[in-house]
Amino acid sequence: MTKAEFVKATLAGADGRALNAGERGPAVWLDAVTPGWEALSRAALAVVGDFTPQQQAAVAEALRAPLATPGDHWRAALLLRAMNPSTPAAADFEPAALNTLARQQGDMWAGAIGRLARADTPVALQVARRLVQVAYLPTSDRSGGWGVLWCDADPRFLDSLISAPPGASVTAAKSFLAGQPQALAWVVDDAGLRDPFSGGPRSTLGLISLSEQRTNAAVAFGDRPPGDPVPLRPLIGQALGGAGGQDQRGGPVVATMTAGPVSIAVPVGSTPVAASPPGVLIGPFFADWTLRSFRDQQPRRTDGIAGSLVPSAGAGGVSGGAGTPAAGWTLYLECRGALGDDVDGERLRVWVGPSAAPTVAIDVSPLEAASVRDVDVRVDSAPSVPVVIGRIAGGWCATVSLPATAVDSSGLLRIAVEHLNSAGMRSSWPRPMLPWQPEPGRLAIDAAAWNRELKP
Repeated sequence: MTKAEFVKATLAGADGRALNAGERGPAVWLDAVTPGWEALSRAALAVVGDFTPQQQAAVAEALRAPLATPGDHWRAALLLRAMNPSTPAAADFEPAALNTLARQQGDMWAGAIGRLARADTPVALQVARRLVQVAYLPTSDRSGGWGVLWCDADPRFLDSLISAPPGASVTAAKSFLAGQPQALAWVVDDAGLRDPFSGGPRSTLGLISLSEQRTNAAVAFGDRPPGDPVPLRPLIGQALGGAGGQDQRGGPVVATMTAGPVSIAVPVGSTPVAASPPGVLIGPFFADWTLRSFRDQQPRRTDGIAGSLVPSAGAGGVSGGAGTPAAGWTLYLECRGALGDDVDGERLRVWVGPSAAPTVAIDVSPLEAASVRDVDVRVDSAPSVPVVIGRIAGGWCATVSLPATAVDSSGLLRIAVEHLNSAGMRSSWPRPMLPWQPEPGRLAIDAAAWNRELKP
């Protein structure tokens, strides 16, 4: 069909009735779909073409969810075909009308990119790359996962590429690119490890470059000089560790991460939190990172979960050289869910001890007996953990008596808490987690400070 034939054609609505001129709305003729698909394919190959077979297999697994979503199917299929040309291009949804929607979404963006390429090919390829980005995001210096990190398919931006004159489309595309982040930085773990040199808490940070060039990454804590730079490949994140040091006022330490010319400052809780009456606040909790919240670095706070950490009843003396309460520590948590009194499926998990090698991990459910997870416990056997479950208005509560091994020889208690609600949504404290992250980063509590606070 030619453009002239399309303009004269009788269009029908979903009910089969012919649409009159007032019902049609503006019609846009997309005559650059084929070159647009070619540009998008080039961008997809540039993103995943250098990945190893193992990395490509992990990417393919990460693309399963967007491939099953009509709005994102075209992007996932492009990347899969870039890694394996025999991947079927057509969508296969039920009902079949969703296949039309998926195809239209892809063709609209292909037509927009093809039209933009006629006016400015380099800019079109940069936009195309942003539309199909996938990335490796570390959860420690030895582990991580793959996820989509592409930009939103903003219909307003799409309309500006399709409907505006060529010059205005290029201007809109450049404005879009200028607003995209060149790198992202986040805190994986505030104080989950012990620095072998200083003996203080060691932090783990994540940094990823979204540019197209290789560069170097480094991190500096506070006013100290940055550590040795490490190579940073595009879309392959790095975990950067270091002893964050302590803020004299007890607040966070600012870590400055650099990816080439890009510099990002993030506050890090490497300063141990001084335990003091009436107790250490546990919260707020944050839902797992999503594509948008992670890209915008805007954690999503979860309401209804809170708690406190206090010395166990009768803890008045001092034990050993650590200066911690002799009777140990008790964690109290309240969970008021969106489903009210329906607590079926709710679960808490308390992580105690260093990251990746916890002293103990405790599963707590309102409907089951508490259990100690099978972890790499550094004692002869997993300690018994007394837990008391109660019901409160709109939810439930748990009182967990932590084992004596919770506090290390330096007087620090490293702790984190996960919550799984009845709908299967996970949240965590002190930091949000990536969907594939096996355990949350820790906050360090200076348990010895409690007795210092009580001294006259």
